[in-house]
Amino acid sequence: AILNYNTGKTNWYGSANYINGRNGVHWTQDFVYKDGNGLPTAYQQVLAHPEEMFDKYNLRTGVDHTFNDHNSGGASMTGAYYTNQMTSPIEQTTLLPDGTTNYSLRQTDEHSIRRNTTANAWWRHSFDNHSTLDVNSDYLYNGKILFQVLETSGWQNNQPLPNQLVLRSRVPTEIAVASLRADYATTIGGTKVEAGARYSHTTIDNAPDFEVLMASQWQADPTRSNQFLYREQLGAAYASTTRKLNDQWAAQAGLRAEYATIKGLQTATGDEFRRDLPALFPTIYVSHDADSNNHWELNAGRRVERPRYSMLNPFNYYTFYNSWQRGNPQLLPQYSYNAELKHVYKGHVTTAASVNHVAKEMAWVQVADPVAQTTYGTYANFAGSTVGMLGITVSAKPRTWCEMTLHGAATYAIYHGMMNNEAVSSEGAAWLVWANSQLVLGRGWTADCYTSYNSAKVASALGKDSGVFYSNAGVSKKAFRDTTTVRVAVDDPFFLYRTRSSTRQADLASQSLFVSNSRYCTMSVSYNFGQTTARTRRNERPPDEAKRM
Repeated sequence: AILNYNTGKTNWYGSANYINGRNGVHWTQDFVYKDGNGLPTAYQQVLAHPEEMFDKYNLRTGVDHTFNDHNSGGASMTGAYYTNQMTSPIEQTTLLPDGTTNYSLRQTDEHSIRRNTTANAWWRHSFDNHSTLDVNSDYLYNGKILFQVLETSGWQNNQPLPNQLVLRSRVPTEIAVASLRADYATTIGGTKVEAGARYSHTTIDNAPDFEVLMASQWQADPTRSNQFLYREQLGAAYASTTRKLNDQWAAQAGLRAEYATIKGLQTATGDEFRRDLPALFPTIYVSHDADSNNHWELNAGRRVERPRYSMLNPFNYYTFYNSWQRGNPQLLPQYSYNAELKHVYKGHVTTAASVNHVAKEMAWVQVADPVAQTTYGTYANFAGSTVGMLGITVSAKPRTWCEMTLHGAATYAIYHGMMNNEAVSSEGAAWLVWANSQLVLGRGWTADCYTSYNSAKVASALGKDSGVFYSNAGVSKKAFRDTTTVRVAVDDPFFLYRTRSSTRQADLASQSLFVSNSRYCTMSVSYNFGQTTARTRRNERPPDEAKRM
């Protein structure tokens, strides 16, 4: 439900929704462990069929107010409450060169509770028709408690194996972000000048508590229990200028400076680190209107992508007694250099060529022990990449009732790095296409359809992904003098979306198949109480940290 009430100078808005659902996936992964000479030491197959049930409650409210011709402001708050229950049976079969067969079954029951809150307050002051000052303050909180019970059973050549693992855990995680941003814009002699600054402070508290069942008694497991405290302070300032040089040429140049201080501590082991990361991010943009039909753009710059907070969590999430996943608190941001040349013909055909280079890319790696047949996955900055792309997008309206957009692109990627003191590299070409269409059928009826295909591609210095097909479609109907809209949509109607990947490294080769419950149908009904356009000035630029939650 979405409500909006406007009194001229004040706009109140709110929304609430509830989602109940269940989902399941089919996941298989095959491993080949290798010794120092590259010879197989074990073959392993993993089959998983996790299923989950979840409830999601979301509530949002806010108000915007225009005080006078020069000042306006507002505030908003969003709250979310999620509950999730999941069962995850996993079968693991290991075949050794001497003919020995080990079979293990893992049963996991887990449930989690998440509480998320975001709050924003903003103020805009207009000095005159050319100068404005915007101030935004934001607060984000994500809290999650995960409860898990893991039990394994094992057999060797059909004979039960003793000393199987029964483990239970309580893993609370809290992430809090506070940020303040100010942006100033003015025009001086035909040149637009923008400048601003922001500061953010992030804290993470993750404290897993494990217990192991021994002699029918639960006992604390200090080898797995710990606490990870993370602090991140980020300050940034930027300035940019934009100027139309003449009727055909325009240019923009900017520079952003950032300084990040990161601290981490594992209380049980005393492992501690601190990093100071200064960085500069220049950008340049030039546009040229050759004539009424041809428009050119050239832009280049340096960008940063910081790791998601879950990628920094150093604690194990067990998928089996001999396989687990964990983050890497030593993971660094990845910095990229980008350049793009774009041409637009008659506003309908866009052609673009670009190149992107990353020195130390954040990548997922598998660490294997061929003797014990154990693996764990984590993130590392072990490889660099260079990706070139050539693409074209065509928008057309072949009939008054039909609009279409078609896109195609070809890429070539080169990855290289060091893994276990050995050089690793991979390269290859790939392509993608997608089509989106909008149909106006008359009498308030509209329809839309989207289809895409991504070819097989080189995904990293160690891995490749197979091709992926996806589609969705929907139909809408307006009624009661356009006050009511009913929409029905279906995602992946042919149930073709699935992902396959493979990796090759010195001590391990693997391939996996992941099939999710991607086919579903949704229906929505909306009603507009009035024809007044909402004057809500919502926070259109949430903090960068929101994407890392």
